[in-house]
Amino acid sequence: MNAKKKTPKQPRKRAAKPQAPHESETLFRTLAEAARDMIFIVDRQGVALYTNSFGANLFGRPAEEIIGRRVQDILDPDLYKHQKDVIARVFETGAPLHTSNQVRFQGREVWLDNSMVPLRDASGEVFAVMGIARDATARHQVEEALRESEERYRTLLETSPDAVVLVDPEAKVLYCNQRASDFFFKGKRPEEVVGKEAFSLLSPQDRTHSRGIADRALSAGNLRDIEFCLSRKDGSPFYIEVSVSVIPDAQGQPKAYLGVARDITERKRAEEKILESELRHRTTLDSMGDAIHVVDRDLRLVLLNARFKQWCRELGLETEVIGRTLFEAFPFLPETVREEYEQVFRTEETLVTEEASHVGEREIISETRKIPILQGGEVAQVVTVVHDITKRKRAEEELRKSLEKLRQALRETIQAIALIIETKDPYTAGHQRRSTQLAEALARELGLPEEQCEGIRMAGFIHDLGKIAVPSEILSKPNPLNEIERAIIQNHVRAGYEILRTVEFPWPVAQVVLQHHERLDGSGYPSGLTGEGILLEARILAVADVVEAMASYRPYRPARGIKEAFQEIAQGRDRLYDPQVVDACLKLFSEKSFSFEPKEEKG
Repeated sequence: MNAKKKTPKQPRKRAAKPQAPHESETLFRTLAEAARDMIFIVDRQGVALYTNSFGANLFGRPAEEIIGRRVQDILDPDLYKHQKDVIARVFETGAPLHTSNQVRFQGREVWLDNSMVPLRDASGEVFAVMGIARDATARHQVEEALRESEERYRTLLETSPDAVVLVDPEAKVLYCNQRASDFFFKGKRPEEVVGKEAFSLLSPQDRTHSRGIADRALSAGNLRDIEFCLSRKDGSPFYIEVSVSVIPDAQGQPKAYLGVARDITERKRAEEKILESELRHRTTLDSMGDAIHVVDRDLRLVLLNARFKQWCRELGLETEVIGRTLFEAFPFLPETVREEYEQVFRTEETLVTEEASHVGEREIISETRKIPILQGGEVAQVVTVVHDITKRKRAEEELRKSLEKLRQALRETIQAIALIIETKDPYTAGHQRRSTQLAEALARELGLPEEQCEGIRMAGFIHDLGKIAVPSEILSKPNPLNEIERAIIQNHVRAGYEILRTVEFPWPVAQVVLQHHERLDGSGYPSGLTGEGILLEARILAVADVVEAMASYRPYRPARGIKEAFQEIAQGRDRLYDPQVVDACLKLFSEKSFSFEPKEEKG
């Protein structure tokens, strides 16, 4: 008998070596410390067993001061109530739980995303809960803003008097409002139209016109103010004006076409009446306040109304110019006028221009509409309507001047308020003025727009307005302030804010006044704001305020001098004060010879 061949044994795979507990803990801590979310562990008694550095920073204290303490002693009451309920549910169910709620944290309303998971011991019993919390306020604000924006635009589209329709390159309807359905699809509901081929829904006559527009859009891209005739549901004609915009994809190829149309039947009828008036309603035409003339394709004048002839007389020109070209009758016209008429004849689109001219010693500003008149499928004539808008333009200029006067009055009022504050606190007389001088110079050095510089100037003049609410004996106290007095002084920012918050400034003056003692690391007051959470205007004013205050005398200390002020802002750069603002300040003094205006001498 043949002996069976033995199958060689396969080498056993070694089981993976279990990871040592300390290695797992090291890995967990490394990941937790690198996270940009708050990670914490809480036991059944509500005692914090662990928090990462990010979480500790949020509470403004070291992790070792948090671990071992009860959560209710650490969190804001509202936040604790929410977290307590979530943690309790995880202990009760033994299952992970994810929540997103609006809670109060560090004095402000925030959206908090929570992920809670149970931690089990060797016996499988839940002994603690690990939570990962993330501030989702910004995301919720963006989502809410997006939702509101979409709702606004949808409402605008649905209530728009214009027809709006969106189709893909195959002419399938992607969207249309009810107005578009009334125009093109005989009043069908928009939901009956979406997804269908647009041309298949049109009558044969309308389909021919619409395909012509579509072909032009395919070849020329965007189209503006194309006029053509459609038929209503009852068969009666009406005119529309259509603009088509191409929506490209990432490669620049058309992925959709947006058409916007409006009913111009009434306007077309009015334009037709202008021509008819030459034969039947000349009196009406001549009684119009606008100057009207009509030219043919050779730019020969074929019609003038009375107002146009009056303009000719005012300019000292002949009025018997029928049959002449525009340039024969008015040789002073620039070549741009010829180009405008050529454009109307070529594009079949109305052209609106605005120009200023002098009639004798008077300046006349006019709005001119060049309207094409179609005959036999082409533009045969152009009706030009010249509308005198001089009074309107002058009224707009007067309004602009009036607004400037109001703004000047606002500046003077703010300066008057600043003087009142200085009367209240004579030891810091001129502080607001000099701080404003530096803050405005910093804003310009940073290249901010003039409007923003003006807002900083206005806020600077009254940034200590709240000192009105501070007792004079504290403001002028020659000795260092105690803790209670310092708290009263610090409250001046909120007092100033409460005074200003109902005033509708064109700038965020009240917020700048409220925030000008905030610091980047959150150590400022009154709200402990950090980084970009502080308005740029307030960050600029903060540096100006510190430099001026340190360089000036105070009743409880002598002036420290400008050099010590520079040391303060340089040491606090990127920690307390905006680094760009600090750099701009140092540059102003060192390279651009900035100096505070001389202090006024008191008699």
